[in-house]
Amino acid sequence: MQTEIVIATYNKPELALVLEGLADQTDPDFSVVVADDGSGPETASIVERYQQRLPNLRHVWQEDRQFRKPRILNTAVRTSKADYLIFIDSDCIPEKKFVRDHKTFAHTGRFVAGRRVHIGPLLSQQLVSGEESISILHSRARLLAYAAAGRIRGFRYAMRLPWFLVNLSRYKRRGIKGCNMAMWRSDLLRINGFDSAMTGWSGAEDTDVQWRLEATGCHKAAMLGRGCVFHLHHPTTDSDPGTRQRIRERQLKNEFRVADGIETHENAQTQAP
Repeated sequence: MQTEIVIATYNKPELALVLEGLADQTDPDFSVVVADDGSGPETASIVERYQQRLPNLRHVWQEDRQFRKPRILNTAVRTSKADYLIFIDSDCIPEKKFVRDHKTFAHTGRFVAGRRVHIGPLLSQQLVSGEESISILHSRARLLAYAAAGRIRGFRYAMRLPWFLVNLSRYKRRGIKGCNMAMWRSDLLRINGFDSAMTGWSGAEDTDVQWRLEATGCHKAAMLGRGCVFHLHHPTTDSDPGTRQRIRERQLKNEFRVADGIETHENAQTQAP
């Protein structure tokens, strides 16, 4: 099973911490694609710096025309040669066994909803500045202390539960989040990927994909207590109501395959200038 990590980004220096976390995985058998929605040269420099430690790291880029994350994700998926895709964001540091856990949990006919631990503002700042190393995230004792002090939220997702408990909880109602989700590339191709016509941020792009995958017979499985990411704090963004309305209209029409998706932009630019 060829596996690729897809990292969505836009002018995020925190990307270096994410790549650092991937370079330190216990299972190194995977590739990485940075799906770049029009960042400046700093992002390309970060990618170049990590290509020695992550030899299967590539960078796909598109011109900056406001929010077009679904479109660049489609470019990443279309140009991927992997069987299985794991999606994260560029402000989410994967735990040390993140890739191994996702591979273990992968199963034909289903897609995976992973979870995230929220890092508070102070600790996030210390990690980004280099005052603290991401190695502290590998210690459950340190994480428990941070949770007790209110510096992180969602510690339970980093507890590394035994697999039989993870499997027992896979039916829980947990929607997928773009910062930690996984699916077979063939299943994503069946629905023509993400809706590139969504050009306003809403946080609903992943919800839309979930609904369309389920409409084709794929089942969602929640992976709780394994395979988490650590989400760095940042200001919230206002949601675009037009995007959510577009999703509601598609559901009323029972349309699981989008018209403007992976197959639409075959000539898209895939290299940063």
